[in-house]
Amino acid sequence: MTRDFEPFLKKLHARRFDELQKQVYLSDAFLRSSFEPHMKYVLECMQPIPDRYSERLYHTSQRITDKLERDLSERTIEADFRYQGPRQTGTEVYLYGDIQVMVILPPTAETEAELAVRLLGSQIEALCAGSSLFRTVAYDQNAAVQVTTSKKPRSQIDILPCIWIDTKSYKDRSKEITRGIAEFDFVEDVRKSYLPFRNMARINRLDKRVKGNLKRLSRLLRSLQLDARESINLSSYELTCALYNMPEKRLRIEPRYILSLLPVISEYLDQLARYGMFRKVMSPSKKELIFGHDESKGGELLKLKSILDDTIIDLQDELRPLNKDLTNGFPYE
Repeated sequence: MTRDFEPFLKKLHARRFDELQKQVYLSDAFLRSSFEPHMKYVLECMQPIPDRYSERLYHTSQRITDKLERDLSERTIEADFRYQGPRQTGTEVYLYGDIQVMVILPPTAETEAELAVRLLGSQIEALCAGSSLFRTVAYDQNAAVQVTTSKKPRSQIDILPCIWIDTKSYKDRSKEITRGIAEFDFVEDVRKSYLPFRNMARINRLDKRVKGNLKRLSRLLRSLQLDARESINLSSYELTCALYNMPEKRLRIEPRYILSLLPVISEYLDQLARYGMFRKVMSPSKKELIFGHDESKGGELLKLKSILDDTIIDLQDELRPLNKDLTNGFPYE
C-alpha cells in the first residue's frame, strides 16, 4: 500500500471524539464491517454525524447567540442571527463543529457597509474575549471570529459578522431564501456577496435526487483534505459546490456503488485545475463564482486530487487479492 493507514485513522478518531462519553463515535457499520482498513476509513468518512451531536451543538450555539444579542443590544447594535455551514447541509465531519453563526446587520449603503461590518467584528471579538463561555477566541480580520467553548463538549463555532443585501426578488416577495448577505475579508480586502439560504436549499434538494451521494462525497473529500499531511486551502463549501456542479446523472447511482465514482471525481478535479474550469464554477444559486478570482485554488485542487489518487490506489491494493475492484458493490449500513 502507498501509505500507512494509522495516521488517517487517528485524525478521523480525533474529529469523532465525544468528550461527554469519553470515547470515539464510529458508526455501527464500521464496528460490524469486515472490510480492509482503507476501505473502512473511506466508507466511514462518508457517513453522516448523528443528529444527537447536532442537537447539542445547536443548544450551545443558541446560548452564544442569546448572549451576543443581549450584549449588542446594550450597545444599540441591531442584528439578526442565522446559521450556515456544513451543519446546515449535512456535510459536517466534526462531532462538535462545522457550524457558522451569522450576525447580520440591516441593509445599508455599500459605501458604509464595510466599515459597519468591520466595527461589528471588533465588537464581537471583544465581547467573546471577555466572556467565560469561551476557551479561545481568534479573529485576524479574515471574515469570521473563531471561538472554542469552555464547557464540555468543547465546540468550535465560527461567528460571521456580515450585512443583509435585499435583492429585487426579496423586495418583491419577502421570501428570505432570496435574501443575500455580504461578508468581508479585511486582510485580503475582498467583499463576497451571495445567497446563503438558496445555496443551502439547492444543495439539500440535489442530494435527495442523487440518493445522498453528493453529501457522502463531500464528506469524503473534506476528510481527505483535513487528513492530508500537506495543508490544502479549500473550504467545505467550495468542495460541496464543486461537486454540485458535476453532471447530476453521474452522481445518481446506488450508494453501494459509490466507490466507482472516485476515479470520476479525480478526473473532474483534474479538469477543474488543469484547464482552469474552477474559475467558472458557480454557486448553486448561480449568483456568484465559488472560487472567486483566487488563482491559487487550481493548485489546491490538484493537491486534493493527488490525495484522492493515493486513496484509490490503496483501495485497489486491498481489493485485488479479493478479485474485486471499485466497480463492485460495497454495502455499508
